[in-house]
Amino acid sequence: MKKLDKNTEKILEELFKTKKKLSPSEWAEEFRYMSSDVSTFTGKFSFKHTPYSREIVDCFSPYSPVRELCVMKGGQLGISTAIECAIGFLISEDPGNILYLMADLDLGQRAFNQKIDNLIDNSGLRHLIRPNSVSSRRTGSTSNAKEFQGGKLQVGAVGGASKLRQESYRYLLLDDVDSAKRDDSTEGNIRDLALQRANSFADKMKVAYISTPTVKATSFIEPMYENGDKRRFHIPCPCCSEYIPWEWNIKNEKDENCGIIYDVDENNNYIENSARYKCQKCGGEFTDKKKAKMLLQGEWIPTAKSKVPNFRSYHLSALYSPPSFFSWNHYARQWCDIQKNNDQGKLKAFLNVVLGQTWEERGKAPQANKISHNTRNYEINTIPSSLSEQDGNGKIILLTCACDLNGLCAGVNAEYCDARLDYEIIAHSESGATYSIDQGSIGTFQRRKSIEGRELFSYKNNLPNNVWDKFTDVISRKFVCDDGREMGITITGVDTGAFTRYAYKYMDTCPYFVVGMKGELETQVMRLSEDTLGFKKSKERNDLFLVKTNKLKNELAEFMKLDWDKGVMQPPNFMNFPIPSANKYTMKGFFCEFEGEQKVVDLDKSGNSISYKWVKKSSSSRNHFWDCRVYNMALRDILISTALAEVGIKHPTWSQFCKLMLNK
Repeated sequence: MKKLDKNTEKILEELFKTKKKLSPSEWAEEFRYMSSDVSTFTGKFSFKHTPYSREIVDCFSPYSPVRELCVMKGGQLGISTAIECAIGFLISEDPGNILYLMADLDLGQRAFNQKIDNLIDNSGLRHLIRPNSVSSRRTGSTSNAKEFQGGKLQVGAVGGASKLRQESYRYLLLDDVDSAKRDDSTEGNIRDLALQRANSFADKMKVAYISTPTVKATSFIEPMYENGDKRRFHIPCPCCSEYIPWEWNIKNEKDENCGIIYDVDENNNYIENSARYKCQKCGGEFTDKKKAKMLLQGEWIPTAKSKVPNFRSYHLSALYSPPSFFSWNHYARQWCDIQKNNDQGKLKAFLNVVLGQTWEERGKAPQANKISHNTRNYEINTIPSSLSEQDGNGKIILLTCACDLNGLCAGVNAEYCDARLDYEIIAHSESGATYSIDQGSIGTFQRRKSIEGRELFSYKNNLPNNVWDKFTDVISRKFVCDDGREMGITITGVDTGAFTRYAYKYMDTCPYFVVGMKGELETQVMRLSEDTLGFKKSKERNDLFLVKTNKLKNELAEFMKLDWDKGVMQPPNFMNFPIPSANKYTMKGFFCEFEGEQKVVDLDKSGNSISYKWVKKSSSSRNHFWDCRVYNMALRDILISTALAEVGIKHPTWSQFCKLMLNK
């Protein structure tokens, strides 16, 4: 066989050699050029400045198993630039429809027209972009879309994503999502909407959620981070070589303060250039003078098991920002100033933008000790009519009873049930002041407690040990007034948020006036300017009411603060309690539960309060009698609204209801 000449051999070699498959990060370093109008690091793009972003970009490789990724971050870390690199790679190497959503459309279009056009022009991609028309010199079509062979890149706003329901995308990038204005701020709906847009590419899709976090109560990015494997960028300590994530403040095993530390003078002013890092492993200290070298040695390490398949989540604070950005000294000086002046607005910004953490204002929890001093000289199960009039509160108008359901109930066998129903009965006076009549629990359920040696109760209505029979005994009683009269409970409210079908069955069969109550969308916050009723009727059932618990809890917290000097009239809504007996109305068994929740306030950028939400102080906090009181407040208003609507009063008040009742 004739031997090929060298020239022909070289041509065939070039013709048949396999083209090297570049990763997204390799593509960026080979083809992207950074001009001065988009970066302080001009010239050929390199990950040496932000080495932590390399792995994030490579999640967009078609060979990566990652389908969803979340980045919860501080500000000015170069992550958005890295995402732009991923967009360039996709246009060039793995084309498909791309949806790029930002906090608002104006911001998105500016980024689109500036950074994306720069990326296209400086990465050799312009020839791939389809022009609008033959006469158009500016290729790249419109201000919010660019078409290319194999797909298109479209920009939009997170809040307007629902307008794109007819579109299908292989790649979705949601940037700065926590700052977006949207109708529904819950995590599930935004993620579900994004995934639905990528439904046609379930085995090839890439969906990225990227944001600096804002407020914990409404954050989208934090729950998404918690869903993933919670990767942290670990860097070997220069003192002990152990890999550690850089923290602002952390305790080591000896309970010593570690992380960023600094020195102050006698006036608590920051001592310049004193900021350094104290290793949480060895206690050794080092500065950020060699940050560039340290960053290059870092690697992402998962700290949890992902709750979602093929889902990665990353957290990165501004402590990792490139060396030419703000130093640790800058942040320490900033923090020292915040602590010295107790500036809550700046503290929120520091947590969000520097540490990449959500802001959660911890308002003071109600003080149970204060209302425990409102104990009066009357017995449990006695209605203090005379005392009410002596206090200037007028007559007792009605009794309400509300209950809260707790426990476990599953399966068909009684042994799978461990129920406890907590209740309180309240007397409402003409002035609005209340007198507690009785409280108690039916059932012995205690979370994380063994069932050994306890009598178990059930919510299953047909079992002999069900809570409902005993609860009927409670609400069917006649209570003696201290003036000799008798009164019964006018209306009873049953919590239907859990054990719903058993509660409904009780409501349907109980011979007394019983309604269902359920908190309305506990995930929503209340705007401070909102002035609405504390309930609304459910469309599900005529006897089911949705309670605005955040609003009523806020009111209850204010009622708990009320002061009263004996000898003068009590303020409206003052709370009176009977003499403790039989382990009822004690601090440990009752009043302490009024401290189980606290108010979380959302602030605007100026540090002003704009909305709030009530949450449990911890997962183990008990708040059942607090909830019973909230439901009792709602019951009074439900009764007012129902009764006065029947006589044609559109805007009912408590005083109108009292007149109606007293004139009967």
